[in-house]
Amino acid sequence: MEMKDLKIACIGAGSSGVGHMILLEQYAPGSVVAFCDLDRTLFDNIVGAYLGGDSAKEAGDFKTDATGLRKDFKDLPYYPDPDEMLAKEDINTVVVSTYCCAHYEMVEKCVKHNMNILLEKPI
Repeated sequence: MEMKDLKIACIGAGSSGVGHMILLEQYAPGSVVAFCDLDRTLFDNIVGAYLGGDSAKEAGDFKTDATGLRKDFKDLPYYPDPDEMLAKEDINTVVVSTYCCAHYEMVEKCVKHNMNILLEKPI
């Protein structure tokens, strides 16, 4: 698989998940295509701050250089339900950045959809 073939979604859009998405965008622009979280507030706050030229205090320890982040990144498709996202989006890779207690369940869902998985520890 080449970088241009990556179609990435993220489950968990808190400071860690948003940090992963932004870094992946730097290495493979346009590769992040959707995200899932119970609430999109942190995503909106962090991405909004970066796009506005500010340091995103909500990013905490996951602050990164978001220079060059595409302006439409803030408009990524959002899903509150991972099953819906996995069924509807054309993706081949999922980053799991949820609370540790949900890792196993999210990985199981991704495996059932034959996804490549980047999982934060622990499982």
